[in-house]
Amino acid sequence: MKNKEKNNIGERISRNTSCPCGSRKKYKKCCMLNENINPVNINDDAQPIIKEFKFDKKQNALVHPLYSQKVQSENTIDIYLVTVGHLWIYRLIENNGYSEYLADLVNYSIKEKNNLFEWEITEDDEEEICKILNNYGLKFEKYINDKFNIFKYSDIIEKSKDKEHPYHRLTRLLVLAREDMTQRMFITEKTNIKELLIERGSSINATYLMKEFLAKKNNKPLFTIPDILLKVINKNMNCRVEDTEMKYYPKVDMLISKLSLLDEIFVSDWYLTPEDDQVIISKFLYSIRIVKELVPTLFGVNGILSSFVTRTLFDNYWQSMYLIKNNKIAEYREFALDRMRLHILKRTDGDDITSIDALMSEMEGDLLDPIPINGDYFTKSAREYAIELNLKEDYDKYYEYNSEFIHASLTAIYSGLMVKCTNPEHNNHLTIHPGGSRLIDSVPHIFEIINKHITLLNNYLNGDIIEKLNINELFFNSRQEFLEFMQNVKDS
Repeated sequence: MKNKEKNNIGERISRNTSCPCGSRKKYKKCCMLNENINPVNINDDAQPIIKEFKFDKKQNALVHPLYSQKVQSENTIDIYLVTVGHLWIYRLIENNGYSEYLADLVNYSIKEKNNLFEWEITEDDEEEICKILNNYGLKFEKYINDKFNIFKYSDIIEKSKDKEHPYHRLTRLLVLAREDMTQRMFITEKTNIKELLIERGSSINATYLMKEFLAKKNNKPLFTIPDILLKVINKNMNCRVEDTEMKYYPKVDMLISKLSLLDEIFVSDWYLTPEDDQVIISKFLYSIRIVKELVPTLFGVNGILSSFVTRTLFDNYWQSMYLIKNNKIAEYREFALDRMRLHILKRTDGDDITSIDALMSEMEGDLLDPIPINGDYFTKSAREYAIELNLKEDYDKYYEYNSEFIHASLTAIYSGLMVKCTNPEHNNHLTIHPGGSRLIDSVPHIFEIINKHITLLNNYLNGDIIEKLNINELFFNSRQEFLEFMQNVKDS
């Protein structure tokens, strides 16, 4: 009979008749709500229609008459994570499709009331499963162990978490099989399991949700979470980062040789170089020395140090331009000498010194630390000077972009250490890269600034004294090319 439920003495009660308890309410609005109803045995015609749903203001939702109480979410591992227990089945499907072997496995699950989670498969179960699969030339394989890496199968696991996907419906069906609730959903002669999961998907999901609700209400979980699953899940819930390949591999010998030649151009006749020229040239050579010390280390070229270098090179460049353009070189040099005198007086309690040679002699033997050549001479911000020199675009490109790397600010720490966490189970956030600093694409900027500085210096000295650097000649085109070069060096 349709639209009826069994009472305690075996009779069927219509959902719309008066409740036998004597409350004068309809059965569907009284005792039916409190009984442990198996939704599979409810005829489709008996499902409540929309007008029977009530609006709950507290939940701000239409409430199904069979779900009058809201079950609070719990911090437990649920169906969205235990689907990993059916990875062995998903892998079979990925490789062999939804063919007869899968129907046989589902039949076995229903017959034995076994949800076929990998950790619940006994030796006897495994023997029977192997027999089933052997009939189709297939093998049973387990995946979950201490070394299990869930991200190796992330595509499959993501599919299994989608409640509309056949994988997820299959897991729910197998869970219900253990509860002996699949007879009406599964037709044994229907061997195309995928079609069944699609056609009966709504019934599977609704039945599962009902059973889950009742299980939580009665504090009887649908499945037991084994320790090995907890370990696997917790292990795979750690933050993860993608391995990022370094982009720049310098031809160290060639690059250092090229940079050293720039030193040699000026060193031999330095004593003949006018003092003002020495200031401008020394600022350029200081930049060259920084790059020269940077390039031998791959992490330096590709990491945090490259950003510090970019800022320093740009400072030397715009300061030199300012001094030349405003004819301030001599004034700047005198300021630097005054700073050095003051420093020596503070450290040695000696007499005032006016000779640069005497100053340099005092600096020998580690009597005092070197003083930054710019000191406090440039009193405005780098941005203000850049605007004044029509270098605002260069400032934005080379300086402001790397402004988080100034000193040891928290932004520098975050920018240098943090990368995006790639664990799909985590909300989008940053995490510390375990392998080293964040890789930073500064090399092109470094050589652009050096070449701009070369142009500035050549114009100041009235000649093409220094040749620009070609980055393509000084770096390998790929990591593979770099490795082959290193192997050849090792072999030779």
